[in-house]
Amino acid sequence: MKMTEEMLSKHMQPITGSAIRDIFKLLAKPGMISFAGGNPSNSALEPDVVSEVAQSVLKKYGTTLLQYGGTEGFAPLRESTAEFLKTCGISAGAEEILPTQGSTQGLDLLLNAVIDPGDTVLVEDPTFLGALQAIRTYHANIVPVPSDEKGVIPEALEDAIRAHHPKLIYVIPTFQNPTGLTLTIERRKRIAELAAQYGVIVAEDDPYRDLRYAGEAVPTIKSFDKEGWVVYLASFSKLISPGMRVGAMVISLPKLMRKCVIGKQSSDLHCPLMTQAIVDSYLRKGLLRPHIERITA
Repeated sequence: MKMTEEMLSKHMQPITGSAIRDIFKLLAKPGMISFAGGNPSNSALEPDVVSEVAQSVLKKYGTTLLQYGGTEGFAPLRESTAEFLKTCGISAGAEEILPTQGSTQGLDLLLNAVIDPGDTVLVEDPTFLGALQAIRTYHANIVPVPSDEKGVIPEALEDAIRAHHPKLIYVIPTFQNPTGLTLTIERRKRIAELAAQYGVIVAEDDPYRDLRYAGEAVPTIKSFDKEGWVVYLASFSKLISPGMRVGAMVISLPKLMRKCVIGKQSSDLHCPLMTQAIVDSYLRKGLLRPHIERITA
């Protein structure tokens, strides 16, 4: 007997899979240089450094890294991530940091916590294909908001908020995927204001922020968030290693943090302690900033 579509859950039947993952299969082709996926070159990865750090953390923590851990994350990593994010203008305590398996899991946990079928999510037009697939999995109503050369247009965003009463706004503010645009500081401030004014959560997906080749860094939307409506999605995938799958959410609303933690308990119990400890040590040893300078050069 063959499995049929009817045997699958109704909510997964219309989900066809990630075009991005299909694209990544082409990367194994010799000589291929792909501009289709946001992945670092192998020359930007540091296996010798990571190996040394991995051995040092195993020696330091021993069986702690080989056991189960708390869903809330490896405590030292929560602390070092909070310290690292100060460079983005984000003042968050360790209790506001939730380690995730890349920012991809962060978005999924957020969607799981707040989205019911039929709820509206506002997105930039165009936006990241992977995010669209994640949102569709929760059967949300996706409404695109027009952008121009300065990023998503605040007036159009406010009109969409009034018209559709969204639960969530998804934004990639820096070197946006796929346009490459960077949202201006004035528009970042305005998005934070709109989130507070209308009580809508903003998912600020910012994995590329530190990979700047020229010009001055722009403050995060989260840095203008006074009431906790902005959830910042950080990732070390582009900076240290995509394969280790280490990212973090900054969640300032305790009730929302709790629901994301509960969702993560059912998803993966906790992120691997070994990779969390490696990233923590990498940060504490001061290795990240020199590494970013090298790879951006």
